[in-house]
Amino acid sequence: MSSSPGAATPLSLSQHLQDVTEHLAGARTPQQVFDMILPLTLEALGAVAGVVLLINPAGDQLKIAATWGHETSAPSLWQNGPFDDQTPAGAVLVTREALYFESAAALNAVYPHLEARTGGVAAVTTAVVPIFLEDQALGSLILDFTAPHHFTAEEQHFLRILGAQCALAFNRMRLVADLQQQVHLRTAQLEEQVRAQDAFVAYTEAAGAETDVLQLAQQAVGVLTARFPECSSGYYALEGQLWTLQMHSEDLYATPELLHDLRSGLPLDTPLFAAAVQTGEPVFVDAWDAQREQIERADMYGTVAIYPLSQGGTLRGMFALGLKWQDRWEDRDRAVFRAVGRSLQLALERAEQARAFQTQNALLNARTQALEGFANLIQDLALETDRYALIRRAEQVVMSLLPDGYALYYEREEGRWRNKVQTGVLGTEPQQAAALQAVVDAGFPYDVPESLTVPWASQQPYYQDQYKRGGDTDAALVQHVSTVASLPVKVHGNIIGILAFVVFASNPWTPIEKAVMETVVRSLGLALERAQGLENLAQASRFNELILSNVGEGLTGVDLQGCTTFANPAALQLLGYAAAEFIGQPQHALIHHTRADGSPYPRDTCPIYAAFTAGQTQTVQGDVFWRKDGTSFPVEYTSTPIRNEAGQMTGAVLVFRDITQRQQAEAALHDSHQELQRSNAELEQFAYIASHDLQAPIRTVTSFAGIIERKYGSALDDRGRLYLQQIVNGGEHMKRLVDDLLAFSRVHTERRDLQSTDAGQVFDGVAQRLQDEVPGAVLKRGDLPVVLADAQQLDRLLQNLMSNGLKYQREGSVPDIHVSAQREGRFWRFAVSDNGIGIEPQYYERIFEIFQRLHGRETYAGTGIGLAVCKKIVERHGGRLWLDSTLGVGSTFFFTLPSTGG
Repeated sequence: MSSSPGAATPLSLSQHLQDVTEHLAGARTPQQVFDMILPLTLEALGAVAGVVLLINPAGDQLKIAATWGHETSAPSLWQNGPFDDQTPAGAVLVTREALYFESAAALNAVYPHLEARTGGVAAVTTAVVPIFLEDQALGSLILDFTAPHHFTAEEQHFLRILGAQCALAFNRMRLVADLQQQVHLRTAQLEEQVRAQDAFVAYTEAAGAETDVLQLAQQAVGVLTARFPECSSGYYALEGQLWTLQMHSEDLYATPELLHDLRSGLPLDTPLFAAAVQTGEPVFVDAWDAQREQIERADMYGTVAIYPLSQGGTLRGMFALGLKWQDRWEDRDRAVFRAVGRSLQLALERAEQARAFQTQNALLNARTQALEGFANLIQDLALETDRYALIRRAEQVVMSLLPDGYALYYEREEGRWRNKVQTGVLGTEPQQAAALQAVVDAGFPYDVPESLTVPWASQQPYYQDQYKRGGDTDAALVQHVSTVASLPVKVHGNIIGILAFVVFASNPWTPIEKAVMETVVRSLGLALERAQGLENLAQASRFNELILSNVGEGLTGVDLQGCTTFANPAALQLLGYAAAEFIGQPQHALIHHTRADGSPYPRDTCPIYAAFTAGQTQTVQGDVFWRKDGTSFPVEYTSTPIRNEAGQMTGAVLVFRDITQRQQAEAALHDSHQELQRSNAELEQFAYIASHDLQAPIRTVTSFAGIIERKYGSALDDRGRLYLQQIVNGGEHMKRLVDDLLAFSRVHTERRDLQSTDAGQVFDGVAQRLQDEVPGAVLKRGDLPVVLADAQQLDRLLQNLMSNGLKYQREGSVPDIHVSAQREGRFWRFAVSDNGIGIEPQYYERIFEIFQRLHGRETYAGTGIGLAVCKKIVERHGGRLWLDSTLGVGSTFFFTLPSTGG
């Protein structure tokens, strides 16, 4: 080729090839590749038209990918067609060798039917070049010439290299596409892991406080759904002879027939459930066979597991999980399911304990309320000797705690039951009440009614949830009576009468109501004994001088019914009263206030004698009383001196109480507290391990994203670089989230002993680090004390609180943080003040909850865990954390830590 003087020197083939290579490096799509290759190649070789045919994904067709220079109105030889050796484009891919036809006759000689089949006309000269990537055929490049052209060795070499460059460009685009797909897939996996982690954290938090098994089961379903794609889970309860589905995952709605079967119930002998019942342990089934397991329409699962849940030693329910995408249980998946099941089990146990404690507390509160009421009675009637006044007060105390009704006190007198004390009107209608009053006033024979004869004979309370009408009274007169309680009143172990409580409303007696009535009646007996004792003391005043020289000599024991026995008969008159409340029914008539070896206490250690001689009340806790049979029970008692009107001591009164049940309740509460601590420790350890395991994949994602950015960043467009940056940002945020979550769990899992710690030195270290991060910030403190603390956790506490003050700053202001401390009893109260944006009062509690944020990450960076860690650290030290804030002015966070002096 020649050039005219003054014209630009034509480019050599090597220069054209370099030009093509540079342009291909910037190509992002196949169309860009074609748009660069065809015109540059035509220019380099002097061709007039070109076409690129590529093999379709199925590998059976050649499709036109791009054309250049062909007239669209004229038919062409190069068309879409099958991939075979019957056309030049297919033949070069079969033989892997280029074809050069330097005349139309040469082309028609090899392919005589090509023009007839396509309707096109062969060009004067044609080149057909295969495009291969290693051993994979991609397509063909075809060039047409309108003038005769001889393909030199250099041109053929040029075309071979051009085909290879095209293949590399296509491969690079495929790799980028695959990489983008992998990035999208890994991002989705990370997001799924984040959702699973968030769900599990929420679940573990709920499991620490929630006692409703269905609520926890619903959250457990959410945890497993987030953790295992394509899974089904649900909670089953035993109803009669069937295990019925009570709570389940959303995916079961897609299989309505199976859902109907599970809700209707599965028989007890269903193999999966029967195995869990028999072993009491979780059951894991690999290679699930629905027919073998006798659960029809459940053949979509590959593996199934079930966790038995017990409450109070009784099997309460089952929690099941089915996975659709794997045939065998992995150890990690087993551990996750066991952790979820264990949390449900612990929730059931806590619910049982909570109910037991609630009932017990209600009983204790009822006893306390009744005793408080009766304590007022005893105080008001301290010198009252009229038994009926005391009984009336007892009736009033009980009726104030019961629904509408009335109370009656009966004694046996001259062959009939006589009503001696009455509180309340006997009916809701005046005429009916008057008629029933006449019957009650007339009295009943000893052999009727049952509500009086049964408790008299058994000496035990008698409760009728449904009053038995008729026999002793006209049934029409007692139609309004629903429930009746009859309790024997005892003085020194002897029944003196029956106290009956009647309620109009139909309502079975509750344990609390029974406890109230039994406690009050017991206290009534003690009050009656006390009144009798006071009367005896008044009669025995003439023996005072004699007893003062002999009091306490020969103490042998404390009668169960309250009589303190002395060898000296005069002492019996002076100190013959002791009041006692027993919980439960005593079995022995004499309880010795002696040592374990049977020897009596010396007089100087006798509480009655001590109260008498000291003139002051003596209180003893944690002592033991011994029965005649050698058994013992714990007691607490108080001995109070008695004085006459002249102020002289004339005796002493001993009041003691059996505290067996209280000690048992305290022990049970201690055991429950220990179990709760163990449960929380397990959950914290699991959260620590789960969070720790997330760090490796996060590091992998961020590391590879960085490699991609360094090596292929120039090959990505703006959107691609944006996607890559989002991956890096998401990975970094996930790492911060996991780091903070680990810090949260380490408050208890990696805690150190509390030691004397200089808070000022800790502040100085934190301030130095923060000052380097935020130059210009004002970080100052007052005199800070030495406290009892974990130094590393105190460092993190101050770091988080001061960092918050630096982060949430008003625009245009210089951060100003001040830390001070003030002594409050055995604690130091710290204050961390800032001049930031402030917090509204309704958010004071929310900000201390884990993952709770008031601002988006785009406004203020963070994970929402820092203040939750602070709260946990302070509580671990036995202190508390709170704040005071003014919006737009600043906030002050307060926390307390123990002093070294206690």
